[in-house]
Amino acid sequence: MGTPANDYEVMYGTEIFKTVTMLQIGAPGDDSLREVAAIMKDVTMEYFSPLEQRNEQILQYHNSRGDPRLIEQLCKFLTDDIYREPVDSNDLLINNGASAGVWDLLMRYLLPGDTVFVEDPAYKAILPSLQESEFNLAGIAMDEEGMRMDLLEEKISRTKMRTPSEKFPFAAIVYLVPIFHNPTTKNMSAGRKRKLVELAREYDLLVICDDVYNVLCYRCPESDDPETAKPPKRLFAFDDKKDPGYKGNVVSSGTFSKFLGPGLRLGWYELPPRMQKTHIDHYVFSSGAGKNPYTGALIGLALKKGLVQKHVRDTRRMYAERIKAAHDIISSTVGKLGVSCHLPSGGAFLWIELPKHISASDVLEASQNSVRFLPGQLASPSGSFKNCLRVCITFYELKDLLAGVIKLCGFIEQAIGSS
Repeated sequence: MGTPANDYEVMYGTEIFKTVTMLQIGAPGDDSLREVAAIMKDVTMEYFSPLEQRNEQILQYHNSRGDPRLIEQLCKFLTDDIYREPVDSNDLLINNGASAGVWDLLMRYLLPGDTVFVEDPAYKAILPSLQESEFNLAGIAMDEEGMRMDLLEEKISRTKMRTPSEKFPFAAIVYLVPIFHNPTTKNMSAGRKRKLVELAREYDLLVICDDVYNVLCYRCPESDDPETAKPPKRLFAFDDKKDPGYKGNVVSSGTFSKFLGPGLRLGWYELPPRMQKTHIDHYVFSSGAGKNPYTGALIGLALKKGLVQKHVRDTRRMYAERIKAAHDIISSTVGKLGVSCHLPSGGAFLWIELPKHISASDVLEASQNSVRFLPGQLASPSGSFKNCLRVCITFYELKDLLAGVIKLCGFIEQAIGSS
């Protein structure tokens, strides 16, 4: 494979990909990235020709909220093609992607000793930074409807939280992935979303929704067609501006990484009005004059031309085929051994639950590291879910993905047999 070309090759080495199936990687594969590269080449050539349109000005300091043409096209894209419900362009603010966006919110609105409530299990990559920070990390158990609000409310009542101020208006933060959850793929129920908004208003909480998988919806009660399936209503929409008690306690953090490419370093917030000015006036946005205006302008043109929309439709169909085929193999081969794997209606993952007495480390030991995946314990702030594991369906093309899943199932059988 030659010189390492990306972070995965730098992290693991180029040779390892020849012998190890890397089912833990939650990123688009080369086949998808080649299509996006063609889109970027197309719009780059068009954007800068002819130059008399002064499009070279995109290389200058730019708008603090983001390129206005990108915001206009993004609003239309989310309204018409993704959420299929109104999105207010005034709520949108462009950032450098979901991870940077979430961390910026944590740094801006928390003080040392403040509490961050997270799901258990949670998005694995954020946990080490939260555990090593000066914040108080509190895991809240989930069930089939998402984070349990009774346990969250109980934990809030037992947590000492500071009094909000004008500069730091939130007493604590709730961070969660409410749609196509990473790692369990569960969706938070509408009832839980309403209750979380109530708690956020009552206790002055900021709710940060990592809404990065909403785009990857494959079916819904109204449609089994990945092109037309509508994801569950995002939590941000439940914090309705028309409510008598509205203050603005929910943020939606989105990204182009999961359906275009992480290397674009481009994402967005939906922010309530009271947080917009705070961000626009902040040094990073005002002195830096917005985030990633160059890439934003190109993606804005790609949206205007319908290239992103077509790629999303193609990606949804492709991922829907992969996730069902992988799920069917797991169910038909190791389902009879007490292994469960729910077929999600969207997202990038399959969450596999082994019999209670079997751990993911048993499977890794049986595989002698020839298959890699995310052990559930690593995603749990409490160290639970030792008998669970997560595999990603986006990185490999169908044939290679299924070969890896078949290999994984063989090692699961081996681990169960050895027990």
